[in-house]
Amino acid sequence: MKVMSKRCLQIITALLCVLLLAGCGAKAQSTRQNPLESPAGAKAERFDPPETARAAVEHPDITVSVRWAEEAEGQEAIRTLAAEYFTLMGTILAAPEASYESVCCSEEVLQELTLYGWMASTNLYPRISIQVTLSRPETYPDGMVRVTAGLKTALKSCRDISRTSFTSDANLESIDFSEEHRLTLSGAGENWTVAWDAFSSDFGRMESGYATNHRDDAFCAEPIRSYFSLRANALDGGYVAGNPEFCIGALRSDAFDFAQALLKDRPEILRVYRAESRAVNLGQFRRIDGDAATQVPVDECIRVEYLSENWMVECSIFVIPHTITTFPQADSDQDLVVGDLYKQFGHACSIVEYPEPLWSD
Repeated sequence: MKVMSKRCLQIITALLCVLLLAGCGAKAQSTRQNPLESPAGAKAERFDPPETARAAVEHPDITVSVRWAEEAEGQEAIRTLAAEYFTLMGTILAAPEASYESVCCSEEVLQELTLYGWMASTNLYPRISIQVTLSRPETYPDGMVRVTAGLKTALKSCRDISRTSFTSDANLESIDFSEEHRLTLSGAGENWTVAWDAFSSDFGRMESGYATNHRDDAFCAEPIRSYFSLRANALDGGYVAGNPEFCIGALRSDAFDFAQALLKDRPEILRVYRAESRAVNLGQFRRIDGDAATQVPVDECIRVEYLSENWMVECSIFVIPHTITTFPQADSDQDLVVGDLYKQFGHACSIVEYPEPLWSD
C-alpha cells in the first residue's frame, strides 16, 4: 500500500510538471507579438484594420495673402483673382479627395491643380499659409496678360492620415517651400480668369502639363489607365480579372511580381490598405513596327495607404517611368496593352507580346 502511494505521488508530480510546462509555453506564445496586432500598451480603438479610411481635414486653417511687388504696377482685379486662385490651391491641398468647380480658372488649370493636390497627399495639411508676391505683368496684343507669382508656402502637416483632431500643433511637422508660378490671364477689366499656370514643383513632384499636356487618344490612353489600375489592385488585394480585356496575361502576372518587389523593398509597409494609380505625364505617341503598334512613355504614380512600422496609417507615392506598347484589337475601338518596359524596386519588366503575327509569311 505504501509502495502504491509513493508511485501515485510520482505520477501526480509528473502530471503537474507537464501541465506547468504547457502553461508556460502558452503564456510565452500569447506574448509573442503579431506584426499586424497592436503593440503592447497601444490603444486598440485607434483604428480598425482594414477599414481605416483617410481622414478629411475639417475646417482647415487656410491663409492667403497677395500683394504686388513694389516695382510692379498691376490691377487690383488681378490681385483679387490671384487671391481667389491660390485660395483654391490651398483648399485642394487640404482636401485632395473632393470634387471641384471653379470660375477663376480654366478646366485644364483645374485638372493641374487637382493633380498637384493628389501628388502632395502623402500628408494631411490642417494649416496652410500662402504668401504671394505678383510681379512682371505683361500685356500681349491678343489681350492676354502674363504675371509672375512668387509663392512662399508654410504648411503644418501630419503623417498619420487617419488622424481627425488637430487642436494643437503637437505631432505636426512644418514644411516650408517657395515656388514660382507664371500665370496667363484671359479677360479684361474686372473679369479675369487663369487660362494657364506654368510651374515646376519639387513639393508636388510635377510640372504644369503633367495632367493635360498630351494627346489624349482614347484608343491608347484609356487602356493604359486601366492597366495601371490593375497594378494598383494587385498591390492592395482588389479585384484583378483573370483575363483582362485591356492587357495581355503576361502583364497581369507581372503586376503581382511588382507588388511583391515593392513590399520587399519597403519593409516599413506592414499592411496595404488602399492603392491608387494614375497615368501622368504622357509623352509623345509614336508608331512602331511598321505602324502596326503604338509606343508611349508615361509615368505611373501609385499612392499607397498602409499600416506603417510606426503603427500609424501613412501614405507614400511612388513614381515609375514606363514605356508602354499597345496594339489595335479587331473587335474594339481601344488598343490592347501588349508591352511594358520599366525597372523599379529591384524588379525589371521587359515584356512585348503581340497577340498575332505582325507580318504574314
